[in-house]
Amino acid sequence: MLLELLKNKWNLEGITSFMPVRDSELISFQHTNNVVLPCDMIEYLNILNGTNSECTDTLYEFYSLNSIKTIDEEFKSWEGIPNYKDLLNIISSPEQLYVFANYQFNLYVYAIRLYENSTNENEIYVFCGQEYKMISNTFSKFLEEYINDSDLIKI
Repeated sequence: MLLELLKNKWNLEGITSFMPVRDSELISFQHTNNVVLPCDMIEYLNILNGTNSECTDTLYEFYSLNSIKTIDEEFKSWEGIPNYKDLLNIISSPEQLYVFANYQFNLYVYAIRLYENSTNENEIYVFCGQEYKMISNTFSKFLEEYINDSDLIKI
């Protein structure tokens, strides 16, 4: 139901092409990064897998699995506004944070904390330069807030 709502929202915002991941891609990502993706995120990747490198009408871009990177990989050579370079020095365990979406061309970026073992919660954070906050304990809860255009997912 949640993913159907998301797909409908994206269709209304001009995103109509989806490229679901194959199981081998999921296994490879988890093995390469030594993490376990949460079940709700796996289901999302199996059905939608992001906005196919396009932005929605409201300027969100959700990355496909092959574009999801650690926050370090995403911003180690970042030049621009807001300044994300120093973020790596103030957030705990940045190697566990994987950027999966952005808003307004990186004004905000969204990351999920992934662990080596399966967990019931995988925190979702929003970042704007050096400012950040945890906005959800699960990927599904984040998607609910996004679908409802909640201000809770912004700084």
